[in-house]
Amino acid sequence: MAIWKIKEWDWGCDHDKCTGCNICAEVCPTGVWEMERINGKLKAVGTNYKECIDCWSCLSLCPVEAILAIYE
Repeated sequence: MAIWKIKEWDWGCDHDKCTGCNICAEVCPTGVWEMERINGKLKAVGTNYKECIDCWSCLSLCPVEAILAIYE
């Protein structure tokens, strides 16, 4: 699981839940998410997280709730 801090939120993707459906990458208006092969399977990886505008599209549309946002 990869977690990073944006403003007062910690963001990440639970790779155990992620199915590699690519929805998060498709809906992100700033290109935060990309798909990478991890242990042979596609998984969401935040590569441009400083561009996140907290629109919540990735979190709300992930069908398996793999995208994480934790308020500090």
